[in-house]
Amino acid sequence: MKKHFMLLSLTFSTLLLAQPARAKEPPLGVCTEPPAFVDHFPVDVENIWWNPGCGIEGACRSGLFMTYVLELFDLKLYYVEEVDNATHTINMVVDSWSYTISHPLPGVDQTIELPSDELELFTDYAVEVLDYQYRPIWTGSIRTDILK
Repeated sequence: MKKHFMLLSLTFSTLLLAQPARAKEPPLGVCTEPPAFVDHFPVDVENIWWNPGCGIEGACRSGLFMTYVLELFDLKLYYVEEVDNATHTINMVVDSWSYTISHPLPGVDQTIELPSDELELFTDYAVEVLDYQYRPIWTGSIRTDILK
């Protein structure tokens, strides 16, 4: 019995080690790059802002956030963010897509936290958001201050 358990344990360990490393899961409703043959829908970006936090570690999130509305409830959001610290700009391309054109429910406001590891503190950034055809859909600016 002990031999079988040892063999099973070694086999299981080998299978686990053979698995490719998993990337961090994207936020709920955010997906990887859309497949080639899908229907695209507009994304209504309402705001991008810097939240300095509340000063209590773990009590509230600080960082870069985006509020948006997808045209229909069950669409997927895809985005690419590029930070250029030399020019103090943040450029984003957003897309929403689906395999089908008909959907049962209207969209709702959603807020996600965007990656902000590359942003420098105490810096003004110009922000531009483009749709999947690279047309501007939102422009603004943020300042990456910490809570005073």
